[in-house]
Amino acid sequence: MTITVQTKLYNKANKRSRYAHVPWYELVKFREEQRRKTELDEKKQQAIAEKKNALLLKDRQRKEIYALNKAMKELEESRFQEYCRSNKPGNESQNTSKHKLGAV
Repeated sequence: MTITVQTKLYNKANKRSRYAHVPWYELVKFREEQRRKTELDEKKQQAIAEKKNALLLKDRQRKEIYALNKAMKELEESRFQEYCRSNKPGNESQNTSKHKLGAV
């Protein structure tokens, strides 16, 4: 059994590389192309991620604006109702107060 293991190790150590027939400059060229492809793929993935993040940010900002608009409309409506109640024809004593629409 030790003979087969030693034989396998010997064969593995003396086995020629699968690129032995290719000149070294071709190997360098191939590796550079592979590196460029990898970098290009990484840049594409990064661009996709940035675009996705920009869309998520835009969506979140839109939702915040809608929520703010809703809150402002509710506040405006409540202040208008308060103004109307204070200026009813039967409330002459309250008309002297200085209520202004939108003022705090």
